[in-house]
Amino acid sequence: EFLCFSRVGLKAGDVAILAVTIDKCFMAGLAYFEGLRQLGVTAVRVGAGSPAMLLSMMDRLRATAIVSVPSFIHRVAEYARQQGIDLARSTVKKLVCIGEPVRDAVLGALTESLASTDPKARARAQAALLLGAAVSGSATPEVRGQIAALAVPEGKAPVGRDIALEAAAERKLVGEAALLSLWTCAEAGPAGLAV
Repeated sequence: EFLCFSRVGLKAGDVAILAVTIDKCFMAGLAYFEGLRQLGVTAVRVGAGSPAMLLSMMDRLRATAIVSVPSFIHRVAEYARQQGIDLARSTVKKLVCIGEPVRDAVLGALTESLASTDPKARARAQAALLLGAAVSGSATPEVRGQIAALAVPEGKAPVGRDIALEAAAERKLVGEAALLSLWTCAEAGPAGLAV
């Protein structure tokens, strides 16, 4: 997990909320904690039970990252929307999704972020939506329509890699699509993809 977290740009000085279980025989939670600790990241165990608690800790600790399953992040985003909390203004800049594939519900939630009036938040949502769609290999007609309407500038990945990524996604080779996407992200470095 140390390598995975370092690849997504987490480093000493970051504050990561672990919205995962570490007990009840779920040993991966301990691996996440140790990987963050080895990087010098402050790891705060919150668990995946209460969206209100996660939002409170996120605000109080000025968290820069959240590690959780996509479905819980979706629940948190929905709860924040209901409470009138603008997540685009939070200090969290990275969501590290574990344990579940990115499915249409999560892609749908990302499409809702496209309505943000903040250009930087909208650009981040577009990049996340495109990456999520490439890795998941599936989308509803509504999500595909949202993706088709995006005005995203041409990427900086080599054309050959883009073609290989498209072919992998079409054939539903999720692992290959993920590796090609991660390769592009790794080349972009800690600053992330340029959009």
